[in-house]
Amino acid sequence: MACLLVCHYGKIQSLLRTRNQTLLNVKIIHRHNHLFLHTQFFLTGFILPEDRSVFLDSFAPFLSGKSKYHKAEYRVKTKFDTVIWIRCQGKGMHDENGNPLMIAGSLVDITEQKAYEEKLKNILYYDILTGLKNRNCFEKDMRKYLKDSSATGSILCIDIHNFKIFNEIFGRDFANKILVEFTRIINLYISDNLGVYRLEGDEFLVHIRENTREQILEKLVPFQMYLSRERTLEGHVLFIRANIGVAIYPQNGTTSEELLQNANMALLMRAKSSRHQTVFFRSENMDSLNKKFVLDRVLRQNVTDGMKNFRLVFQPVMEIQNGKTICHGAEALLRYSTPDLDNISQEELIEALEYSDLILTAGRWIVKQAVKECGNWHKMGFSLYMNINISAQQVSDKNLISYIRKCCQEFELAPQWLVFELTETSLINNFEIADQFCRELRDMGAGVALDDFGTGYSSFTYLKRLTISQIKIDREYIQHISKDTYNQIFLKCLCDLGSSLGINLCAEGVETEETYQKMLEMGITLMQGFYFDRPLESEEFQKHISST
Repeated sequence: MACLLVCHYGKIQSLLRTRNQTLLNVKIIHRHNHLFLHTQFFLTGFILPEDRSVFLDSFAPFLSGKSKYHKAEYRVKTKFDTVIWIRCQGKGMHDENGNPLMIAGSLVDITEQKAYEEKLKNILYYDILTGLKNRNCFEKDMRKYLKDSSATGSILCIDIHNFKIFNEIFGRDFANKILVEFTRIINLYISDNLGVYRLEGDEFLVHIRENTREQILEKLVPFQMYLSRERTLEGHVLFIRANIGVAIYPQNGTTSEELLQNANMALLMRAKSSRHQTVFFRSENMDSLNKKFVLDRVLRQNVTDGMKNFRLVFQPVMEIQNGKTICHGAEALLRYSTPDLDNISQEELIEALEYSDLILTAGRWIVKQAVKECGNWHKMGFSLYMNINISAQQVSDKNLISYIRKCCQEFELAPQWLVFELTETSLINNFEIADQFCRELRDMGAGVALDDFGTGYSSFTYLKRLTISQIKIDREYIQHISKDTYNQIFLKCLCDLGSSLGINLCAEGVETEETYQKMLEMGITLMQGFYFDRPLESEEFQKHISST
């Protein structure tokens, strides 16, 4: 600390030395230079330009006679051209007219204190792993930004699709490297943003200026296109995908809390299809979201209670041979019903089970029941195939293959009658594990189908690199085939490709005679949809196969 006495015209009357020599080396108060604290010289020769207004604002009340005290913190340059922080404070004297006479005070070197405060600030406002701002900083920034009543923009809540699978397979260290890579991608491909933040886990926020659906979707195109590419990280082939929830202000909220909550809700409402990774908040979705929370609670209770109130239904897969329609097999679909919750779709159930981390338990139950049912058909004399859906988390279950073998042995069914359907979501998280899973299925004799083909960015990549035995064409390409030239060309190319690769094609969503005939024209002989039958209960399906 250095103590000084300054007269009313700025001359240093006295300067007491202290153990801190740094302060005595500050250009403006070096005693032997006989310098004066003239305001203009003080500003230009002493205080850093960006801190000069701080000094003026704090000194003005004393000069005007409104206050006896002066206190400020600012950075100064020493005669060795190093920068230090000082705290300047003092008490002044005025004459009877309120004019300043002199001020006595002290200068304290607070450089170390400021460095410590900066470290605390980083801990308080920044994420250590990624270097991004955190939730505290988001709330602070948004309070400042939203003070402008005319402010507009959007908050994007982004998470990594099925991130917990990366954690489970590779461990925390590798998952952290994915988070760092994801941070790099956001900064690079959602450019010109107002701020990027990491909340916790794999949840990120991006503040952007765009405030219409069209503008936002256009801004996200480079980001989503880049994510669609295969990438290698430490020797592992990965597909990283993002889910995005959007809240637009002011219509979806006028505070940081409202905007964050609504962007999160939009994220929870996201569609599972890779075509709809960006979901915009809509207040009318609240009822659906409440249903989702209720469903989560009820499913958790019933799965724990031995899959109570769950059952499988079976949608026929039909084959056309020599002009005759015969039953080729069925797709097993999960259903859940109680008096309070009825008619919940397969997609809703699987999504809820994945969200609740119940899918491994439920998935094994599905496999066992489906194998048991197919075994019963064969004992009745019907040589039919059973298609079973496999989720992304199940692909990563190292013991699932052995469990399938065990079920086949228990119910005396050859694995060749099973076809396991995987969506692109099941494959994108780690290609190596998905590839190994498919190979083990084929090695035991089971078939592998790529479900909802054509809905993702990389579907053709999987045909080239995986041991696929069947392609299930998404209903979007089927239902409007007669009127959509693009879909016709796409299907024709797919049929040629399937024929060349020896892969069977199955058309989903066949609902009309017109669509049925169009599929036959294109050479597709495996079909399923309401044109043939709805998903049937076990007894109904047995009657169905007995009559076909």
